[in-house]
Amino acid sequence: MSASWFRKHCWYPARDGAGLDCKPRIHDLRHAHASWLLAGGADLQVVKERLGHRRISTTERYLHSLPNADETALQALDKMRAGQGERNNVKELQNQLEEAQTKISELQAIIADQFTAQSQVRPRHLRPLPAPLAPSKDA
Repeated sequence: MSASWFRKHCWYPARDGAGLDCKPRIHDLRHAHASWLLAGGADLQVVKERLGHRRISTTERYLHSLPNADETALQALDKMRAGQGERNNVKELQNQLEEAQTKISELQAIIADQFTAQSQVRPRHLRPLPAPLAPSKDA
């Protein structure tokens, strides 16, 4: 399927159906995903591989969104030293996962509705088949 078809028939209707205050592009989701991974402490190499970048310098562009990365790293270290980091992180990650799964389910339902609506509409460029001819008396 072409990118323009996907945007027109899937992405835009799903995005609009979600009732968002903004109109994110698919690339915006990719950028947010990478930034959140890095902000959450993911390794730069892991994010590089996940995004399919050839060079680490391409992935490093996402680091601009982490102005307080040093402070975040120190806070993570403090949490781990206090013994509370792992327990709090697991609960927080479970909550985030539940929220993400809810949003994914909502978007899947919207996309499914759009596909159903599209399959019920006959494309304009297709004409109905002609009625079969009655058998001739010569046959």
